[in-house]
Amino acid sequence: MPEANNQNKAAAGRKSQSAASRWPDISGIPTTPVAPSGGPPAIATDEEEAIAGIPTTPIAPTGSRPVAPLPSYPVFTFPLPDFPVFPEFPTPSLPQPTYYGQVRFLNASTNGINLDAYIDGREFFSGSTFATVSTYLNVSDGFHTVTIRRSNGQIYYQQTMAFVAGEKVTLVILDSASGVTLAKVSDMGCTNIPSGYGCLRVANMSYSGSSYDVRTFQNQIAFGGVGYKEVTSYKQAAAGNHTFFVTGAQLSVSSFNELPIIILSAVIGGWFDLVIQRIVDGFGCIPQMLLLLLLMAMLGNGMPQMIFALSVPSGIGGSRMVRSSAMAVKDSVYCQTSDLLGGSVIWK
Repeated sequence: MPEANNQNKAAAGRKSQSAASRWPDISGIPTTPVAPSGGPPAIATDEEEAIAGIPTTPIAPTGSRPVAPLPSYPVFTFPLPDFPVFPEFPTPSLPQPTYYGQVRFLNASTNGINLDAYIDGREFFSGSTFATVSTYLNVSDGFHTVTIRRSNGQIYYQQTMAFVAGEKVTLVILDSASGVTLAKVSDMGCTNIPSGYGCLRVANMSYSGSSYDVRTFQNQIAFGGVGYKEVTSYKQAAAGNHTFFVTGAQLSVSSFNELPIIILSAVIGGWFDLVIQRIVDGFGCIPQMLLLLLLMAMLGNGMPQMIFALSVPSGIGGSRMVRSSAMAVKDSVYCQTSDLLGGSVIWK
């Protein structure tokens, strides 16, 4: 019997050794304390608290895929080279496009009334009198309504005009039969001026039919025969002080040929003056070259015929100036005084 028990114990030992070889040894792993049946809850000891840091197997949420712990890989960092810092250059400022022009007003009206100038309701020139000029002001590109009115009074002129961006113009206020009118004068064109020189030009804004010469101090004609509303081209002049004289334009031969009939037209007046002036207007509507060819075809060849043909077209402008001078003398104070005193008048 003792031998049989020893054999059983040896067999049990061999079985336990074979089972131990199949399962890992977990004897060193601490276990969670379990309270005895009916006893108080188990309290973790210091040795049991030591297993609090042991990682637990992750549990997947209900209805989702199983959670598998992923291996952690080492993070490699590579040092970046130091690149040179380039200096910052200022951004060039490009010129902005110009959408504005410049305009100014010149009052050449002799009616003795103070005038205001407006563009689209904006006041540009206030209380202007004869021979006053405003400064340049900006006006946008496009069409604008220009209004000339008496200061705090009625409107004398209103018209829509076109203004171009980058252009400088002068609007000249002139007398007219209906009140006043405007003449547009471009202030562009004086370019490529040498050092020490300037530009000058002449504009005749006096009255209809006038014609003037601008002479230097040495009696040389700088601008000749400048007619009404005519603006000459620019001329260069050296910097400094210059003296100019304004005289009546030199009369051509045709003016003397037409002198008697023009003076009679101005002095007699009435229907006679009306007929003569309509004839002059009719000749003025025909181009000078065409009128010259017609006269030469009618008169034939010869020096006298050519002189007469040349005198007729060129004398139309001079006739208006002669008529204006004759009317000024006729309406002068001493002529009216002589008429009131009963002096004889040859044309009555």
